[in-house]
Amino acid sequence: MLAPLTRHRLGVLAPLALLHTLVSSVLFLLGVDALLWIAVVGLFLVPVAMGLWLFSDRRTLSRLLLSLWGPAGEVMVFIALALVSQLLGGGIPQWVFVAVAAGPLVVLLVGGLLQLRGAERTTRIVALALWLIVIVGSAGAVPLADWLTALVGIDPLAGIVVLQAPALALGTWLGLTLAARLPEPDSLRESSDAEVQA
Repeated sequence: MLAPLTRHRLGVLAPLALLHTLVSSVLFLLGVDALLWIAVVGLFLVPVAMGLWLFSDRRTLSRLLLSLWGPAGEVMVFIALALVSQLLGGGIPQWVFVAVAAGPLVVLLVGGLLQLRGAERTTRIVALALWLIVIVGSAGAVPLADWLTALVGIDPLAGIVVLQAPALALGTWLGLTLAARLPEPDSLRESSDAEVQA
């Protein structure tokens, strides 16, 4: 059972993870070298930062290790998407694109809102404001991808990067959610108790 503070933070992290992957995907899609590096580094560092905030009540080593579950979940989803696209080859049906974009978005929305039960009013307002931003951004993902494709002159299939943002965000969020369910190791708990007694 997760502590209420952890649950409420996970509720805020759901839209935040999606916002982060949408921004990173757009930066990646633009193809400018500086923006590309920012996007790639951000895809790793931002989930770690989210984890550090989520696990702020844990010991330093445990906090750092658990924070790595965010980018690990993102990488796992990215590998899964790459494998699926390889299996399907060039003829990817339209419903696959819709499922990749809409399915994770729905799971994140429902899962994130469920974590906010009993949260303070301010926390709920922040989470709902973030959700409003990312839903508008997600709804504009397809036309944005088309516009950027025409503007930058890249392969139309590169627009799929933006559509993958919800799936990557879900990977980050699920990774951190699973990590939050891990108990503090006994050795760390004992050393923490010893410091308190000292």
